[in-house]
Amino acid sequence: TVSLIRQHENIFCRRNKINKGATKLKINAENHVSVRASHTQDMWRARSLCLPLFFAFISLANTLPKLTPSIPSPKPPLHRPSPKPKPALIKNNYRNVSQLITSSGYPVREYNVTTGDSYILMIQRIPRGREEPRGKRKRKPVAFLMTGLLSSSADYVVNLPGQSLGFILADNGFDVWLGNVRGTIYSSHEHLKKWQTRYWDFSFDEMIHFDLPDQIDFILRKTRQSSLLYVGWSQGSLIMFGLLASKPHYNQKVRLFNAIAPVAYLGHMTSEVSEIVPFADFLNGLLQMTLHGAFLEPSGPVFEQIKEEECGSSKQGPACKAAFKLFNGGFPVEMNKTRFPVYMYNNPAGSSVRNMYHFAQIIRDNRCQMFDWGPLKNMKIYGQKRPPEYDLTKVTAPVALYWSVGDVLARPTDVRHLANRLPNVVLSYKVPVRGFTHIDFMWSIEAKYHLYKKILYMMQQYSQEQSEQLPSLSTNRSTVHV
Repeated sequence: TVSLIRQHENIFCRRNKINKGATKLKINAENHVSVRASHTQDMWRARSLCLPLFFAFISLANTLPKLTPSIPSPKPPLHRPSPKPKPALIKNNYRNVSQLITSSGYPVREYNVTTGDSYILMIQRIPRGREEPRGKRKRKPVAFLMTGLLSSSADYVVNLPGQSLGFILADNGFDVWLGNVRGTIYSSHEHLKKWQTRYWDFSFDEMIHFDLPDQIDFILRKTRQSSLLYVGWSQGSLIMFGLLASKPHYNQKVRLFNAIAPVAYLGHMTSEVSEIVPFADFLNGLLQMTLHGAFLEPSGPVFEQIKEEECGSSKQGPACKAAFKLFNGGFPVEMNKTRFPVYMYNNPAGSSVRNMYHFAQIIRDNRCQMFDWGPLKNMKIYGQKRPPEYDLTKVTAPVALYWSVGDVLARPTDVRHLANRLPNVVLSYKVPVRGFTHIDFMWSIEAKYHLYKKILYMMQQYSQEQSEQLPSLSTNRSTVHV
């Protein structure tokens, strides 16, 4: 009996040791996985932080030659220069917006709009379709297309005629105007030069108060019409929301507001850019000090050389891939890879450090608000410690929202929150394509089938003179050419 008891005790002890060992191994394994996951997360954070610093270094390298005593010419050209194309690349690689338009067989006119604070913005006009007779003149509905952050009007004509929204609208009877904002390659100033810090002292608040309303008024005067149809992508939608909220009388000048990948709230974005937001104050101070306010200004030789090597062909380099991963979650899923150099020639088009910092603030606070100067300066400027929000309940113009589940910037949760704030949403349309990214809204060669047809239909319905009567969306009797 004693022997049996001792045997049972030995077996029990062995089992305890085995169980303790297994538990210890399990804990170690869990700790290892946790440490590994934490290490991976830290690595992604470090990479996300290093990339803007890398861009800052490039921009600084571009800035150094401009700090010499030599002063730029008093009137720098507004158009993008077109050097001789390299034989290895396709013919459109080095074409600016107007050249992209004419090379596709469309007429183009260029205008310079001077804002109330003396910025000069170049806008392009496609007055008729490719097959439309030259001498034929008739009153057409005006379509005003505004691009997004770090982009230019080229995005609306960067693909082939049947694939670009600007060309599709022109072929369907619209008088198409392509807008730009301050800080891009299609902007300058009456007195300030781009190497001066004061030139870059702006955010999208100034675009809301000056750039957008001044362009709208210019277009309406030129066409002798009282209202237009607006298409705004990304930042282009944000500045229209801000304009209609802060200057409600402009609601009467917009028959339909098509908000593509709409941006007003960014609190739920899943882009890696969100990893940089906690460092926004530090980066703003650093970049303001080193870059004199400019962000990714594409005029410097260092920037152009690196962009040419990394993004100048259909095969992209690691820095190019990392940049698209950071801002867009990866490359657009429906772009024409052979036209990638065409996309990149006019992109990025430039902006200001303060504008980028303003976007970081609305990501951090998840508020559609004016620039946050800090409590003391806010009290002086706004009369309150927090910057005021743009009151979106005052946006009474008809709004059509176009969004995608694959967009890591304009997330569906934020779009729904935006839709709940707007009093006159006439359409909320989800693009039925898996993985459709933020940039796909402009660069996709298939968007005419699942996005642009819907936009065109809405614009045809609201292009009637009786804009007060909301059209029925149940049938479509208009002919659509795509």
